[in-house]
Amino acid sequence: MHLYNLVLIPLLLIVLLMIWLVTTHSGLQTLFSLVNRVAPVTIEHQGLQGRLADFSAAELIVDLESTTIRVDALQLRWNPSALLAKELQLAELQAKKVTIALAQQPSQTPGEPFDIDTIELPLELYISDVGIDVIDLNGQELARNVKLRAMVTHDNWQVPAMSAETPYGSVRLEAHVEPQENWQHTIDVDGLHEQYGAVTARIVGNRDVTDGSLSAAAFEATSNLSVTAPLGDARWQLTAKAANLSALGRTGRIEIGGDGSWEEGVLTLDAVIDGIEAQIPRLAFQRVNDAVDVAMDGRVQEVPLAFSGRINPAELVNGLLRFDEVQVAPDLSLHGAQLQANGRWDELTFDLQARGKFHHPVTLKMQGTLLDYRQLTLASMNAQLLSGTVTGSGSLSLADSGPKADLSLRFSGLNFVGVDPRLPSAVSGRSRLQLDANTVRGSVSDMVAAIPGSDTAVRGSGGFTLTGRELSAARLALNAGSANQLNVKFADNRRDFDVSMEIQSLAAFIADARGEMRGQVTINPQDLSLQGTMVIADVDIPDVLSLSTADIEGSGAQSGSVVRINGTGLSAGAQQVESFNMSLTGTAAAHQITGAAQLANGQQLDVGIDGRLGDRDWQFTVTNLQLDYDGLSAQLESPASGQLSADNRTLEPLCLSVAGSGKACASLQQTPDVLTATATVSLPPGQTGLESWFLQFNLPALRIDQGLEMQFDMRQENGVIDSLALSGEVPQLVIPALDGESVEMTGINLSASGTAEAITYTTSLQLAGGSIASSGELVNIRQPRLNGDLIIDLPDLPALSALVSNLDIRRGAVAGDLRLQGPLSGPRLIGSLDLVDLQLEWPTLGTRHDGTLSFVFTESDDGVVAGELRSPSGVVDVTGTIAWTPAPAANFRLTGENFLIADTADLSVAASPDLTMRWEPGKYSLTGKIMIDRAYSSLDMPALQQSVQLSDDVVFVDDMDAMSQGGANQVTVDVVAEFKTPGKIDGRGITGEVDGRVRISQQPNRPALANGSLNLTGSYRAFGQVLNIENGQLVYTNTSLEDPVISAYATRSIDDITVGVRIDGRVSSLATRLESTPSMPESDILHYLVLGRAPGTATQSETNQLSAAALSLALKQSEAGVQSLGDRIGVTNLGITQELGMLALAVGKQISPRLYVSYTVGLLEPVDIARMRYSLNRFLFLEAEVADESRAGIHYRIEKD
Repeated sequence: MHLYNLVLIPLLLIVLLMIWLVTTHSGLQTLFSLVNRVAPVTIEHQGLQGRLADFSAAELIVDLESTTIRVDALQLRWNPSALLAKELQLAELQAKKVTIALAQQPSQTPGEPFDIDTIELPLELYISDVGIDVIDLNGQELARNVKLRAMVTHDNWQVPAMSAETPYGSVRLEAHVEPQENWQHTIDVDGLHEQYGAVTARIVGNRDVTDGSLSAAAFEATSNLSVTAPLGDARWQLTAKAANLSALGRTGRIEIGGDGSWEEGVLTLDAVIDGIEAQIPRLAFQRVNDAVDVAMDGRVQEVPLAFSGRINPAELVNGLLRFDEVQVAPDLSLHGAQLQANGRWDELTFDLQARGKFHHPVTLKMQGTLLDYRQLTLASMNAQLLSGTVTGSGSLSLADSGPKADLSLRFSGLNFVGVDPRLPSAVSGRSRLQLDANTVRGSVSDMVAAIPGSDTAVRGSGGFTLTGRELSAARLALNAGSANQLNVKFADNRRDFDVSMEIQSLAAFIADARGEMRGQVTINPQDLSLQGTMVIADVDIPDVLSLSTADIEGSGAQSGSVVRINGTGLSAGAQQVESFNMSLTGTAAAHQITGAAQLANGQQLDVGIDGRLGDRDWQFTVTNLQLDYDGLSAQLESPASGQLSADNRTLEPLCLSVAGSGKACASLQQTPDVLTATATVSLPPGQTGLESWFLQFNLPALRIDQGLEMQFDMRQENGVIDSLALSGEVPQLVIPALDGESVEMTGINLSASGTAEAITYTTSLQLAGGSIASSGELVNIRQPRLNGDLIIDLPDLPALSALVSNLDIRRGAVAGDLRLQGPLSGPRLIGSLDLVDLQLEWPTLGTRHDGTLSFVFTESDDGVVAGELRSPSGVVDVTGTIAWTPAPAANFRLTGENFLIADTADLSVAASPDLTMRWEPGKYSLTGKIMIDRAYSSLDMPALQQSVQLSDDVVFVDDMDAMSQGGANQVTVDVVAEFKTPGKIDGRGITGEVDGRVRISQQPNRPALANGSLNLTGSYRAFGQVLNIENGQLVYTNTSLEDPVISAYATRSIDDITVGVRIDGRVSSLATRLESTPSMPESDILHYLVLGRAPGTATQSETNQLSAAALSLALKQSEAGVQSLGDRIGVTNLGITQELGMLALAVGKQISPRLYVSYTVGLLEPVDIARMRYSLNRFLFLEAEVADESRAGIHYRIEKD
């Protein structure tokens, strides 16, 4: 026992102590303070026990004055036969909780150096297994006035070289202390484990104790690895590079740099590992008491990362980690997180809590245990994410045979970001994920999802097994009741999968959708075969697609696959397909695909492809491609080949002959890292086959008359466009306009080039005697933002008159100097735009207006609009604003007095408007009030919309139907019109005045309608008499302004008898009947109306008058039917009239708003009269008549109030 106390225990403690003393800064300071002490050394033990081959101590205390080394438990296993040999081998050395307490260095001057004779240890020590559970070191600031003269020998002290062989290589440590206060320390590492590669490294340091600086340090290694780190107490600098890293089965490069002190510093990292690039340009830390504040920013690939917070572990095995914010991905960030860890190094319990944002707020809580860094037990997990909750538990083990995991989750209320909101949402259910080596098994059960806006719920379950890259036993079953089921199952051979569905209502799976889908098919992607049938009918998913019918049929692969697909009524976006068919025949090794589609407007597309499907790619050749597009014909010049695989996509130049001698070509080459694409279009002069193509985009039927040249080139590397170029030229673009006229744009040029970060562009065109030009920069092609200028100079606006219906631009110019800033989809305008010296004429309304209009846009405020329109009798002021955020919108106000709106022979209106017009993209609204100062209207005037449809060979307004294909008339109107003074009306036998108010309203895609009533007073001409109108009204009940319902009673009083004509019906089809008070037969009423007395004797002339009146009454009662016949045969007026005192049939047609022709033929007498009337203005018109005698004249009408 005495041998153990005096030799082995001190020796082992010295070995442990030496390692700490000579390898750490604090150890050296302690060493310097200890060598000057001459106090006796005390060794105490409690419960010391053991035997020759085994030794353990419950508690051991080494007290060097007040510096204490305490070992709670010490155990040695060794071979006692080696005691007397030069070599001692310890099989095991275990120390439990070693505590080293250092005392304050006394401030007195140290004593003289001491001398110790040379001691040569009798053995070399080899330790197979060393274990220390916990080491606590408590120290105070040590004085630096201790000088070292000698320790083991009189001249110097030296720890003999220690070496250890580990599974990862050999480690050699040597420390050397010399007089003059210098020490030298060397560590050699050689022959690391093969998975790290062969590395030889050496760290050599020299320390001058007097000033505490490290004068030199170097680290040298193979594998292109170099580290230099000049160190010192005040500052340090670090540079480490590995140009060709090969470790842990990964390759790449790494570079680390930084500088600082032991209190604060900054590090940088730039690395590429297995093609994954990581850059941390700044990792700053600063010590605050017992914690360290850390701030980091950088990125991995394109994902930005950020970390800032305080690390405060008292001990790594019992600490708390907090961080303020980490930007994990562009849409994912965590903040306010903390990680609490407790336990031993080989058994840690942890508690993680974090908040964050992933489109929606996220909270995360996890608790578990980590054993030996290899086995993770997740006791509980609770996550609030995507407006739902996920809870779970499980385990993860990194065993030698491979990783193993078993994780069980419950989820509820999950909504998926970026998914169509009409799809099932608020998903709940259970799932389990198991990992065993290279096999993954997953399952989902009890899944329930809600259909938005419906009581319908979708239920489902599924599972899969993934071994390596082979998927098997995969299944998915969804149902929304017995009538709506969808099942997908992979066969055990991992080649086929079965799809069966019976969906009577697609709305059971997609909100607002409709349609039926039923059938069962077996699909084999490897054989490129399909067996079974599938029928789809009446499918409509709003804003996505609609499909009338589709049939899918396959015969399997016994004698070569045959798959046929036929369908009708396919609509996706603006593209309309009336019918389509496709067939696939052959095998994976050799197959043919043919297809045809009948597009809208008679367009036809035909495609033919030969292909071969390999293990990892699909090789194909386009053998036929033909497009007949409403006059534009394009067909494949020669076969073009290509290849599709996981790593490469290629398409040889595919060229189409376009419109005869034109040509369009495209090619593509893509590898995992690089994509290049080119396209060219060339159309020769004289081609006019693009009209329907332009109409798809709501553009007029533009025509390219002098050719077109376009070139596009792009190169993309690692998902980033590093070069892009686009150029195009159209010498002349013709816009077909009204009345067979056209407007030309010339000199159209576009040029753009750059990268994904920025593209510069220029574009210009010549128009209306001037030009429009823009140039600038497009920043960030993924979320493009525009920064450019727009210069507009159009001095000849009349050249554009043909583009606008019902408007002649007599004079005017446009000048604008603008900047474009903001998103490409809706950039902000900054600058000014002026419409000056305007003179506008409205032919159908007979008015002419002069005016100006100015737009001013600033960076900080909304745009301001100001201007006026002047008429001969009054002015309308235009004011308003244009806003860009949160969405583009414009508000205009029109106010004025006695403004002349219309001035023709049939319609004259002057009004005082107070209107507000609002514009949003694709929407217009007009609200407010119009006070009518004076008005005149002819009830014989044809409706304005009829006047533009009367002649097929003469066009006076634009063909808006053709120009608006695919667009919607998103106009909303709510305007009240009120008469300030009674308006005058004339026609249909009525002469009078109207007064009151009506409300005019219009909804999107609907015509304008009026509601309200107007009081009618005046007279009615009938049977040669002028009758007074009593209680007359013009009633509007969701009717057009041109065709109200008239309700009036025109009377003649004779003594105490009142007779008259009741007028009812629309203006276009008035009906009349005779009434009297007191009541009497119609023949008697006719006597009173025509002759002014009761029936009795009458002269021959009076008898003729009565006969004509009776015939006129009969014909007037059938007038509605006659006019209806006229509408069907395409004339404006067809009715009975009196001509030269005789009854006649009149036929009239309004050729234009100013020109009207008619023909009258007698019913009882031979009368033939042809008339033509042309209105010069409201008061003056020309009239020519051809009858027995021809005549012509100029008529002037005077109106008096």
